[in-house]
Order: sequence, then structure tokens, then C-alpha cells
Amino acid sequence: MALEDGLSNERRLFQEALQGCLELVGQIDDTKWEEPALGDWDLRSLLGHTGRAMSTVEAYLLQPDSGILPLLASPSDYFRAAKAGLSDPRAVLDRGKAAGLALGIDPKGAIIELADRGRAAMLGAANEAFVTTPVGKMRLDDYLPTRTFELAVHSVDIATVLNLEIPEVLWRPIYASLDLAIHLLDGIDNAVLVLSAITGRRGIEKGFSIL
Repeated sequence: MALEDGLSNERRLFQEALQGCLELVGQIDDTKWEEPALGDWDLRSLLGHTGRAMSTVEAYLLQPDSGILPLLASPSDYFRAAKAGLSDPRAVLDRGKAAGLALGIDPKGAIIELADRGRAAMLGAANEAFVTTPVGKMRLDDYLPTRTFELAVHSVDIATVLNLEIPEVLWRPIYASLDLAIHLLDGIDNAVLVLSAITGRRGIEKGFSIL
């Protein structure tokens, strides 16, 4: 996947995240799809969930604006709205498993197709294009960092499960995702907890999440 020049930083980071994810997926042994990966997800389900970070770009660009949903001004606004309405763990698990099954008999090929379609939709969209998500309408360039975040996080998941090296092309998306994560630390207690953890003062208990 060749990287395009002249893109906004948000679009370039999304493209780099796609490329890095595909580099990792290309190293997956086809005998491992049913092996445990993340929580209750096997590797197929994790990959299916990751693919949604690619497919929703095209889907939400095509989704008509109902005129009812609020306008979301930033990636952090999107995540907060999604946390309030779309983050039920059972529903997320079910969507991931369904997406995994939808990858069919050739998960790698299916993910490559999703990545190509997501990238093509992004490249074909105007600079001021909007997407209509289930929780609000927003500029495409404000939505893309949420997809880069998902791709970065789940690429790290895949690399961790399979003991793979993080591709260099993922470094910028990972740093950008960490910056976005900081903006999602609602409340001084969470900010203190994370600051203490990254400076070696204390650990973070299992299950803590900003999402």
C-alpha cells in the first residue's frame, strides 16, 4: 500500500495505521484464527473488530444525514458520545464476533479489501467531507483519528498476542493515539492515576479503561 502525498495529517495517520495493521495481519498463521486473543475474542473476532475501523469510513461517508443527530466537534467528543451509547461490552463482543465470521474463509484477503475500500473512500472524499455516525455528524478529518486510534490499539493487540514486532509505520499513529487518549482522561482522579503509572509511582488496576 503506497502512501499518498499531500494529505492532511489526519488522513496520512489513518493511511499509516492501515498499512501497519496490514503488515501485521500478513504475518498471521492461518491455523491460529480460533486461538484466544483478547478477553473473550479469538483472533478472528479481534481481526473482525479491527476491520470495523476500516469499513465504517466508507459506510459513514455514505450514510445520509438525518438532521437529528448532534454535531461532534472533535475525536474526543465522538468517543464520549460512543461511550454513552455504543459501549455495552456484550454488544461490542457480539459485533466483533459477527465481524470475524463475516471475514469468511480468507480473513487476510477480506481485511485487505476492507483496508483498500476504507483508504479509497478517504482519498475520494473532499477536504470538508462529513460523516454521519450513530452518535453524531462530524467532519471526516475529525472522525479519522478515532479510526487511527482503533487501528493502533488493535494492531498492538495483534502484535502482543502473536509476539510480533511493531512495524515502524505504526509509530506515528501510536503516538497520536496516546495523545488522543490523554484528552479522554475525564476527571482529575483518572489523570493522576495515569500520570503516576507512567512515571513508575503505581500500577493501574486490571480493567481500567478510558473508553
